[in-house]
Amino acid sequence: MGSVVAPGPDARDGFTRMTLDILIPTFNRCSDLAKNVRLLNTLIEEEGSGLSCRILVSNNCSEDDTASTLELLQSEVQTELIVFNQTENLGGEGNVIFLLHQATAERVMIVGDDDFLPRGYLREVIRLLERSPELRAIIPGIASLYCDGNVVPERNERFDSRLYPAGHSSVRAISYLGHQISGIVFMRQGMLDAYLTEPSLRNLYPTVFFLGYSCENGQVVYLPKLKVLISQDNQKYWNYDASGLLSEIFRNYQLLYPRRPFLRLSMCLSVMIKQPTRLSFRMSPLYAVPAFFHLLFAPGVDPLVRLVLPVLFPVLYVRRIFRFLLRRIGWLR
Repeated sequence: MGSVVAPGPDARDGFTRMTLDILIPTFNRCSDLAKNVRLLNTLIEEEGSGLSCRILVSNNCSEDDTASTLELLQSEVQTELIVFNQTENLGGEGNVIFLLHQATAERVMIVGDDDFLPRGYLREVIRLLERSPELRAIIPGIASLYCDGNVVPERNERFDSRLYPAGHSSVRAISYLGHQISGIVFMRQGMLDAYLTEPSLRNLYPTVFFLGYSCENGQVVYLPKLKVLISQDNQKYWNYDASGLLSEIFRNYQLLYPRRPFLRLSMCLSVMIKQPTRLSFRMSPLYAVPAFFHLLFAPGVDPLVRLVLPVLFPVLYVRRIFRFLLRRIGWLR
């Protein structure tokens, strides 16, 4: 695959630039991928002053024209584009971990092949890091992008930007946002090694762990005003389980707090409260009951979570129905 050299001091201006590797795991989406790489190249050219940036793409043994498309893009874009063509499919999580192993920059950003950064986000990332180089992570907002071009903003927070201090309270407040994967900027140091300490706890949402790890080790900024566009109509190459993959997310808190069961419990409960749609996609008991039993018996679910689930689950379900009704009559945003 060839050797990769970390960016160093820029000879023209005499100082070491901030370094960022943008990591794109991809499978069978050559058209969206090409659009994304071209957009990233434009954003880096327009907004990346003071930043040494590369795009690393891992083609996860795609069956379409991804390999030839990437070869064409390498000759087209100005940003350094490094391509890895896998000879076998590594799985979604495995492909992300592969790219993190290849990264050498101080910071990394994972971007889905069909998710698109908003204009101004890269410039704001640079501004924040210049002002506070100790930041461990920066989180954008999200909006849903549909094939007809319609964009629906999600997570409409009442603030544009917020700084979260290091510690458990920040993990509890925002680590679940790692489920979005795309656009979050992480300080790379120590993050991957910590995730790989217990192979049995690897899961489909490693970015939840990465964000929790970042919150434990330093300050994190959340920028909901700048929203990554998340494509909604493309085929997904994975499926939700009965619990909306909560059982996968919970594994990250076992990794973060292996000897602190009550802290793990509080983190898991926080995720269930903040993402109630995972418990029942259509607000029907026909879907809520399988979700309950899945969490009760799925591997990776903490014993304390199983213990409180019979009491907590009905409360959360009723709460979701109540909030839905308040939104319908306009009493709740």
